[in-house]
Amino acid sequence: MHPEWHAKRRTWTDGRPLPSRFGGATTTMLLMGTLACRGSMLHPKATRTEGETASMTQPKKPHLPIGYWIKKADELLTERINEVQRANGLTRTEWQILNSLHETSGATKAEIVELLRPFASAAALEATVDQLIQRGLVEAQQSGSARVQLTAQGRDLHARALEVQQSIRRQAVQGITDADYVTTVRVLQQIVENLSAMKRTD
Repeated sequence: MHPEWHAKRRTWTDGRPLPSRFGGATTTMLLMGTLACRGSMLHPKATRTEGETASMTQPKKPHLPIGYWIKKADELLTERINEVQRANGLTRTEWQILNSLHETSGATKAEIVELLRPFASAAALEATVDQLIQRGLVEAQQSGSARVQLTAQGRDLHARALEVQQSIRRQAVQGITDADYVTTVRVLQQIVENLSAMKRTD
């Protein structure tokens, strides 16, 4: 730091005479420089806070693509549905089959596989349908028919499971408007259509 200048005696504070060339504007600039040096140490804006320093040293988070969020959302949905439906003796896949049969009033195994193929393999879905039949929740619509439907027990269980499922949905869409939800679904549908069209043209 520059030694301070004593304005009245025109000497440095250590007693040395001020050279003659230090006068007028030069003296003013010197004093201003000295005060600026002091101010830079005392003024809070002139020094970085610990938070600012930490933010500079922290690595930037990568920009995650839409595929990450789709996969993460589906993963968490599976975890939460399995957790809450455990009391009803159901997994997410079992719930999906019961719900699809409720909404369609019956379907073949092939139709169930086609509908739920994004969630599980064909073999796994067919095996799950067989397990639901063994548990008395699903039955053939008619003797020898390929179409299956919910039994009375299956309808009762579906009604109980639906209440739990609706609570998960309410939790999942908190802070999301109906318009935003509809837009999100529409955008994802368009992405699926676009990518499906690419596959057909290859």
